[in-house]
Amino acid sequence: IKRRLIVRKFVLITLLFAVVFTFESKANQKKNIIPKKDSDVFISKNSPGCDVFPTPDPLVEKMMQARKKGDTELYNRLLEEYKSKQPIRESNLPKVIEIKPEDEPAMRWGFDKVIYKGKVPYLNDVWQNEIDEEQIDVDYYAGDTLRAVVARADSSVTIFRSNDNGITWAFDNGFRFSGYAFYEPEIIHGPNGWYHVFSRSTYNNGSIYSRTFDSTGTYKYDTWAVYSADTVLNYSVCSDRADYLDYYLFLMYHKGLGGAGEDGIWFTRSFDYGRTWEAPTQVLYNGSGFPDITYGGDGYLYETFLFRKVDKTKEIYTRTSDDEGDSWQPVVAVQSDTTIKMGPQIAAALDGSGDAWVIWPRRDPLTTNKDYGLLWSWSTDSGVTWSSPHYVNSDVDSNEVLPSISIYDGSGSTYDDPYVTFIKSYYDWTNLSVNSFYWNDSDSSWSVD
Repeated sequence: IKRRLIVRKFVLITLLFAVVFTFESKANQKKNIIPKKDSDVFISKNSPGCDVFPTPDPLVEKMMQARKKGDTELYNRLLEEYKSKQPIRESNLPKVIEIKPEDEPAMRWGFDKVIYKGKVPYLNDVWQNEIDEEQIDVDYYAGDTLRAVVARADSSVTIFRSNDNGITWAFDNGFRFSGYAFYEPEIIHGPNGWYHVFSRSTYNNGSIYSRTFDSTGTYKYDTWAVYSADTVLNYSVCSDRADYLDYYLFLMYHKGLGGAGEDGIWFTRSFDYGRTWEAPTQVLYNGSGFPDITYGGDGYLYETFLFRKVDKTKEIYTRTSDDEGDSWQPVVAVQSDTTIKMGPQIAAALDGSGDAWVIWPRRDPLTTNKDYGLLWSWSTDSGVTWSSPHYVNSDVDSNEVLPSISIYDGSGSTYDDPYVTFIKSYYDWTNLSVNSFYWNDSDSSWSVD
């Protein structure tokens, strides 16, 4: 009996020590957690809401390095080793290198990757105001490096990075300010590895914030690129391509001054990597809005915008600048009628050919349902003239909206084929899907989405 009592006491004492140790361990863990405050400029990598991503497999890291060096033999050998160790489906494996995607355009979609799980601050009135606002943006830097920026519902902006062409993603950076939220983020890389994140905010009626990071992700400086007491509805940014170490940043934005016949577009530039910005100047009047800008391989800065007149006419216009925005050529009308349209998007070839494409959603005037289709127009002379608009996607009782058009742009790139992604749904905004198509340069037509 005494032995049993001694054993019981020993067990109870052991359990008591275990409980105390557990509570102390949890208390120490809590002490080491950095609390997330709304006033914090940066988001801690361990802050609530930020997903934790696994460290890439060492073999994948070696494969990435081999691919960057162009060592196809080593890459394929490592790939075979990777296959033998990974119990996953064949369709989920990296493919043997044959050609680079930028050398031969084709749809090479892999399996989906979750970058962020959570809410975004999508505004309920965007459709009523014909705004094509998006809460995520992605940009290519060099090699296999991509970055994506997301505006989150907790009033923060989070940046994610992939070093293996989108196979794996990790938290890269972020920021938050107390008292107001961010919308419509955009990201631009420079050839020096620096990157610039922009976002429209609720501060001061939509002022546009700019933050610059160096190649290591270290914060350099930030500023209000646009600080306006008037309502800023949306904006567009670009640089004069990745080939110039002394690259410029360009920003156009739409002020909501009363809608049709009243709104206007302003323009500003930065010549010092986003540290300072020119005083904005109004460049378009009388109902102009929803601008999109891009830079072409012909040295031209391209702009497209929606012009809403007092008589309810809605026109798609373009124009160009051949002197970095110091002056602008006369506007060119691409389409003019009273049908409802959303903001257009533009892309320009990088091979110096002067090819450019504009694409925009247009409401079908003959249907009672909200049936939007995608129209496009093509210029072969640096925006001097444009082809007659034609539908590239328009299904009955179906909406094709929110097009995004872009061209692969790495340093030294002379790529000239654009890709388009868009949202497709039934007329009542059900059965949504993300679709894509690209330009066939050989026969001057679009592929099937």
